[in-house]
Amino acid sequence: MSRPLRLASYNVEWFNALFDDRGRLLEDRELSARYQTSRADQLAALGIVFTALPQTLFSASFKTLSARTGGILATLLPFYGAILGYLLYHEVIPARTAIGGLLILGCVVFETTRQVRRA
Repeated sequence: MSRPLRLASYNVEWFNALFDDRGRLLEDRELSARYQTSRADQLAALGIVFTALPQTLFSASFKTLSARTGGILATLLPFYGAILGYLLYHEVIPARTAIGGLLILGCVVFETTRQVRRA
């Protein structure tokens, strides 16, 4: 018998504890909902994991990727995110996002084929 695929995502309770009832971020030293960690420390960890680490990895990718390829990938990130949201969480992709992503993909294919023909 196969086991269902389980995907890691935010713990909603933990994340919700970072906001007050009006939706304002609580950036204080009070203990958060889990792990005896303050909300300020959890916010700092979120900033590092979801901002600094991806930027560092993106910058490091230029050791093997051209700046042009890196730029294309950066441009397509919102489109990839929308597709993953659709596939994993059944989110609806807005028409503007789909059109914009397809426009960018079309330009990438056009430019790639143009460069291949030149070579």
